[in-house]
Parts: sequence; C-alpha cells; structure tokens
Amino acid sequence: MTHLFNTPEVTTVKAFRRQASITGQVVLLAGLAGSVPGSIAAQRSRVQAPPEGTSRFVVPTLRSKEKGLGVQAADAIRSRLAQDFPLKDLYVIDKNNISGILEASGFQPNEPPDRVTARLLAQQLRADQYLEGVVSKDGGNFRIESAMVLARDNAWVQPLPVAEGGRLLDAATKVSRSLQDARKQLPHTEKCVSAIRDGKNDEA
Repeated sequence: MTHLFNTPEVTTVKAFRRQASITGQVVLLAGLAGSVPGSIAAQRSRVQAPPEGTSRFVVPTLRSKEKGLGVQAADAIRSRLAQDFPLKDLYVIDKNNISGILEASGFQPNEPPDRVTARLLAQQLRADQYLEGVVSKDGGNFRIESAMVLARDNAWVQPLPVAEGGRLLDAATKVSRSLQDARKQLPHTEKCVSAIRDGKNDEA
C-alpha cells in the first residue's frame, strides 16, 4: 500500500511512501537494549546536548562499491547537516556515538548497516529519522542516491532527489538542501503514521 503526501511548498521531493515490510533475515544488535559502555557515555557527554524535544537524526555509512567512499560521504553529509540546521531544529548524532554503538555490538562502523540494523541503531541512539543511501563516483563526478527513513517504522521512506557534484561535499550539500525540503512534510507524515498505528486508516 502506498501513501502519497504532497505539500504546496515542496515540489522537488517525492512524497513519503509506505514500502512493504522487510521479510528477510533480521539482524539483532547485541547489547543494544542493555547499558552503553562507559567510554561511549563519556563521548556523549562531550557533545553539545540538543534542547528537549529536538528531532534527532542519524547518518550511518552509505553503501558504495568503492572502498571508503561510503564513510567519506556519510562524514560529508553529517558535516553539512550540522552547518545547515540549527541545533534547536535538528540534532545530527555524532559519528563517535554511531561507531561506539556499532563496535560495542560487534559490527564494523565503516560498513553500511542493513535496514533492520540501521533502524535498531537509530532507536538505540533515540533518533527520529535516519538516512540510507548509495554513493558512487564516475570519473570526476560524485552521485548520492538517498532517502530519509522514520526510525519508528522503517516502512515509511522519503526518497530524496539524486545529488551530484564534482566534489563529494557538493553532492552532500545538495542532500542537505533536499532534507530541508523533505522535513517540511514530517508533521503530516507523523500524523498519518499514528493514525495507521491506531487503526484509523480513514484519517491517514
């Protein structure tokens, strides 16, 4: 079942669609429901805390055929998001926190997580949404295909326009701009998710 959401001010971003639920192998992050190691907690304490109620966002390593490119792309996107969004509007979770959780659970932080693992990671970090995507390089051009996913239900995915640039940072900047547009639809989308959860499909 597909749900389309459009707002007048958002014309370049495709609407949220509710994809079929994942039926493949479920990967559980060991220890995610348990306590966080002291070293990770110490890292968190050194990062500026967001105001209460601020939306939290995770950018894990992107998928890529080129070694290291997915890590570089994620770093560039986090950097741009942190610059483009005021802390009161969006808290971009620090790379150290992401890596610490994955390492403590036996995962390689430089490897892109599958969708189930990405959702569990986002939930452990108390994130509201996370980014998933693929980055590639063709000659001197970088290309990022990405989407914003709701952590509470990763069947809700907001595809973003393809971002390209001669530098990786240029492509990351376009991803950040697309996210600014996409996030304008979130209040309406959250209402739809809640309505479906409560069995009020006619209100979705």
